[in-house]
Amino acid sequence: LRVVPGDYLHLSNLTLSYNFTLQQLAGTFLKSLRLSFNVTNVFTIASSKLDGQDPTQTSFEGVNLSVRPAYTFGLNVSF
Repeated sequence: LRVVPGDYLHLSNLTLSYNFTLQQLAGTFLKSLRLSFNVTNVFTIASSKLDGQDPTQTSFEGVNLSVRPAYTFGLNVSF
């Protein structure tokens, strides 16, 4: 029998974006430019006794490893 503390901290989404100003775009053919970066499943802090298992696991039929991060880059351009 294994007993593990159930408290954890999970950052599920993080988005960073930057909108270029009109002064920065002066002299170009662009009306607007936006760069963005998004990460899902950024990190989970949980008991080390979980050995990499997802603390939100609801099944006892097998071991569910933690969800891996996913990265997305975005570019919005107006001419």
